[in-house]
Amino acid sequence: MTYENTTRYDKNAVWALTLVFSRTVQRKRFLLRRLFLLVVGGIALTGGLVLLMVFSALDTGSRVICAAGLIVGVAALGEGVFLRRIMAWSTRRSLWKQGDSMERRFIFSAEGFQGSQPGMETRFAYETVKGVWETEGYFVLQMDTGHGMVVDKTGFTQGTADGFRQFLAERTGKPAEWLD
Repeated sequence: MTYENTTRYDKNAVWALTLVFSRTVQRKRFLLRRLFLLVVGGIALTGGLVLLMVFSALDTGSRVICAAGLIVGVAALGEGVFLRRIMAWSTRRSLWKQGDSMERRFIFSAEGFQGSQPGMETRFAYETVKGVWETEGYFVLQMDTGHGMVVDKTGFTQGTADGFRQFLAERTGKPAEWLD
């Protein structure tokens, strides 16, 4: 059986990719980065506030340093809290900068699969797939620690999402793990 799919890499697709990678493949890296941002942000914010409260008669240079600490603290805390959203936004933005149409066409056959977009076509063997995850609307195929493919469940022009799930499990030897 052959499965054909067209997936638009819109906000939801990139969010699914980011969610899967930040919770599985890059989990430690993601958590360490988030922890670092939250700790640094908390220290900078607390330090700036304490200095402003303790030293009410600060000169202009010291007030600038306190204000900079407050700004760095708020920025680091904000990035730490919204890190996953920032990562998804950054990924989507990098796709736009490439002048990408953000639409991919996939053909999955018994021998392997191919992905195409305007001006480029790539072929893969199922052995290159390191992991398979499933979210509510997408399948995410991990190619390596930094790259993956998103396949929209509603984008099948040949085959169905249920059949594709079983097909992928047979071809890759990896059943799709569910993430919500």
